Amino acid sequence: MKEWLPIILLVAINLVIGIFLVKDYGQSWDEPGNYRYAYHSLENYYNLFHGLPVTDFNDLHLDQKGPAFFMLAGLFSRLVTAILPGWSEINGWHLASFLTFQVGVISLYFLARRWTGNWAAFGAALLFSTQPLFWGHAFINPKDIPFLSFFLLSLTLGFWMVDRLFVPGQDGEIAYASFPRRQFKDEWKQASPGRKTASLAPLLLWAILGIVFLISKRAINNALAESVTTIYNADTKSLWGRVFARIAPNAGNIAVENYIAKAQSTFSRWEAIFYIIIGLVLLLVFLRIISRFSFSWLTNDIFKPAVKATLRYLRSPALLLAAIALGLTIAIRLSAPYIAVLVGFYALTKKEKKPLLAFLPYGLVAMLTAYLAWPYLWRDPIGRFIDSMSVMSDYSGQSANVSRLLFPKLISSQLTEPVILLFLVGVIIVLFNFKEEKNREPLLLMIFWFILPVVIMILTENSLYDNFRQLLFLLPAIFIMAAVALDVLFTRFNSVWLNLAFIFLLVLPGVYSCIRLHPYEYIYFNSLAGGVKGAFRNYELDYWATSYKEAAEYLNEEAPPNAAIGVIGTDLIFKPYARPDLKVSFFNGVDVGEGFDYVVLTSRANNDLAVCPKAKMIKTIERDGAVLTAIKQVSSSEDCVLSP
Repeated sequence: MKEWLPIILLVAINLVIGIFLVKDYGQSWDEPGNYRYAYHSLENYYNLFHGLPVTDFNDLHLDQKGPAFFMLAGLFSRLVTAILPGWSEINGWHLASFLTFQVGVISLYFLARRWTGNWAAFGAALLFSTQPLFWGHAFINPKDIPFLSFFLLSLTLGFWMVDRLFVPGQDGEIAYASFPRRQFKDEWKQASPGRKTASLAPLLLWAILGIVFLISKRAINNALAESVTTIYNADTKSLWGRVFARIAPNAGNIAVENYIAKAQSTFSRWEAIFYIIIGLVLLLVFLRIISRFSFSWLTNDIFKPAVKATLRYLRSPALLLAAIALGLTIAIRLSAPYIAVLVGFYALTKKEKKPLLAFLPYGLVAMLTAYLAWPYLWRDPIGRFIDSMSVMSDYSGQSANVSRLLFPKLISSQLTEPVILLFLVGVIIVLFNFKEEKNREPLLLMIFWFILPVVIMILTENSLYDNFRQLLFLLPAIFIMAAVALDVLFTRFNSVWLNLAFIFLLVLPGVYSCIRLHPYEYIYFNSLAGGVKGAFRNYELDYWATSYKEAAEYLNEEAPPNAAIGVIGTDLIFKPYARPDLKVSFFNGVDVGEGFDYVVLTSRANNDLAVCPKAKMIKTIERDGAVLTAIKQVSSSEDCVLSP
């Protein structure tokens, strides 16, 4: 407890501050839909146990995202509002998200503690929790912060599982099933060069095809779209026209976009299955060509021991906890299986006996958990899972003409300067001390967790929107490197007071920025981008329009009774804070016949400048010289006529 006291105090202080500040944060753009999705998913459990049909959500785009956190947060919010009548449902959701962020802080501490001392791990956790980017998102982001936190939790528990299972005797006597490595190694040495080449060729071909497909996936989807459009518009007397008429007799009443989406979804489903089958076939071809022995070892040395080992592994608390955490993370976002890859790489670095078959029950329990926590999958688990993966992996159309280096640039601009410096120092340290296990493991983790995804993002030109909030889960790897750098420094200091003083100086920029930007901490940009003022109009700031809460509070004081207010983007996050008599409605920025008295405009996409250019600006909500929301008073419809 003495060792854990700093991290316990940190989380306790965070919780106290969070409870006092949670009411300051406005509702974010996506939250209303998430609330509805959460309660609809919970209703399906009621339907399941009462013999009623399980139904899909009206918005399939939401259905194809895991609802695990949404459901937990919805239940928590209702509990909070029942205990504290003065709290709104929104505040309950925001507190649930912030509590989940603390899980991420604790997980990061224990993950860093594997390779560093207590003070270094604590310093990294403190830096992590005081980043304005994370602190602001922690309240208003029910998507990316829960995924980040559960990702960290699953990874930490996965590493713990490996430590427990991969050291004989830690979790009881477990039957180990393993590939006959020595026999295979001997036969590989004896094989002729031609035989080796013949055996490696199928695997090499499969790898090349996979890489080519990964890079050209967007081009394939575009080709599918063009082909479907051509067939859709083909003359009904032509061959393709007649074939399409048979397949889709109601095509005249259905837009071509629906057929394009269906074709792309079908392709994604079958290509995943195809690659799995082809991969297994080529692996067996590889083994059969290079080996002279029969495949009887598959039964005697693999399958039979695997069944016994699996049953024993399922009795391990470490495996069950890690698998359940992974399953819940999958039921939040489908990038989560990558955790199993990272845990697997860590397992391969262990010098002790490697019971790799533990990953079979680990994966099975994880998938079962994800299935139970995701009602959308209940009707067609495999098909819908693949469809969801296709939807989640396709960011095309969200943001066009994005620079290849935008992602690294945003990362370096939205973390505080001390973190960037410590990260670079940490990388240098592990590179120069690669032979030491305590430096080699975090370096490999950083490569696979952070550098590899960043490189893939750059090579595939995946587009980003809302800056890079969907990829926040990659950033903890940076703080692991920062912990490595701190560990070297604190070893030299060897003084608690010096450690505390140095940590205080490191977190000061983040804490100061949090205070200055509150409650819009997530718009933070560091001095490399010229601060928030320098980033204004160049990057997205309050892209979720949480400042609409402050706009509503202003109009509650200034607007006359029954005033008509048009809100651009969405009125759903404005209404909860508006006076009951105010007539609030959605405004698309073009139609001016509604007779608005005021319009509320987010600065996203420069709406505050382009919409209603002649209307009188009566209030701007700003931080550090950057306009987040503008309120304009409309005298006549001419105020909103756009200039030619």
